[in-house]
Amino acid sequence: MARCRPGRRPTERPGEPRGEPRAVRASRCGRAAAAPPPRRARPSTAPPPFAARAPRLAPRHDRSTRFRRLVAAVGGKPHDVNARGRARPTRDRPASVEFARRGGNRENRHRTERCFDGGVTMRVLVTGGAGYIGSVTAAALIDAGHEVTVLDDLSRGHREFVPDAASLVIGDVSDPGTVHRALDEGLNACVHFAGRIEAGESMRVPETYFAANTGGTLRLLEVLVGAGIERFVLSSTAAVYGDPVRLPIREDDPTEPTNAYGASKLLAERALEWVSELRPLRVAALRYFNACGATPDRGELHDPETHLIPLVLEVAAGQRDEIAVFGTDYPTRDGTCVRDYVHVADLADAHVRALEALGGREQLVCNLGGGAGVSVHEVIEAARRVTGHPIPVRTAERRPGDPAELVASSDRAREVLGWEPHHRDLDAIVASAWDWHRHRLSDGMTDST
Repeated sequence: MARCRPGRRPTERPGEPRGEPRAVRASRCGRAAAAPPPRRARPSTAPPPFAARAPRLAPRHDRSTRFRRLVAAVGGKPHDVNARGRARPTRDRPASVEFARRGGNRENRHRTERCFDGGVTMRVLVTGGAGYIGSVTAAALIDAGHEVTVLDDLSRGHREFVPDAASLVIGDVSDPGTVHRALDEGLNACVHFAGRIEAGESMRVPETYFAANTGGTLRLLEVLVGAGIERFVLSSTAAVYGDPVRLPIREDDPTEPTNAYGASKLLAERALEWVSELRPLRVAALRYFNACGATPDRGELHDPETHLIPLVLEVAAGQRDEIAVFGTDYPTRDGTCVRDYVHVADLADAHVRALEALGGREQLVCNLGGGAGVSVHEVIEAARRVTGHPIPVRTAERRPGDPAELVASSDRAREVLGWEPHHRDLDAIVASAWDWHRHRLSDGMTDST
């Protein structure tokens, strides 16, 4: 028998067969056969028990599919999205926007970190920034040290309301090209006011409200998310609650809108929740009640006007013969609707605070109100005291979709934002609107844009 040498098998003799069992070959060398190495066990394909599985979001491609379907359900036109949920570059997207979508250069990324984490200047897109609340908020953002770009189609806004220090881009938020043009300013946050706001009109043309308030918000979000915008504040409404189950209304109360305006805003809020869960976007929805009052430079100027305080003041100024009171048989203290009025300057302050608070929060929903209900008759009486005009009243039928009473609990805004309304006196609120209204009439300002 041949000797075993290192590197040579005992059967390697001329004429001898190969392939003997391992034990036979080992015996020729005078040693015990080594045990074969254990076979590696295949990983089990069966899923672990449900309790052992960590909760997780759906796969990224599934999440992207959900978002595309949500956009399509309201008539949106999403960008081409790959299987990982990322927008593919398109030829019609400006190079600067495509560059921003990829993250930009180190200088831009460093600037964004300092803006968000260090409390330095933010560059904010304010949609609807030529309107009543949007323009006052744009001015408040500038006063707080932020840079502002206003995006407004001026269909209901006013060019003269846009602060001098703000850039103005004229166009529709539903048009991706217009939004891309605004984003060329190097923005990193958005406060969204653009949309329809009349509850009565929404019951006549609901499709218009869902297209503008829900579909328009989704199309705007699609572009903003692709461009890497990280903060988004939605101007929402107390109309999402409908008829309240308790007073004052809290953020966790049921949301059952009684008009298309509230329903369209509620759908926009729910879309925001989904986008915030599936994309790196921090969002806030501010549900405020009846905006009122004016600053020295800006006030309510709608065409047509439907809000109570400016309508009452038009009667006092001789522009109307009387004021219509819609319904006097509501279950309230004087039979007329009761609302929570909050001054526009206080609303603007809350939007600035919400935008800054998103540095430490993913999602935020807050009510904004004065905390005290005021009836229609009480507003008229306050206007009579302020203007000295008798203000004739005409009783009319109820308007469909008008809840009897809406009063907010703003405790969460106080706790989270440190927000407190400073304009509480009804006569002072009406007086601020009256001063601006008379100033507008003396300057010959019209309802045209």
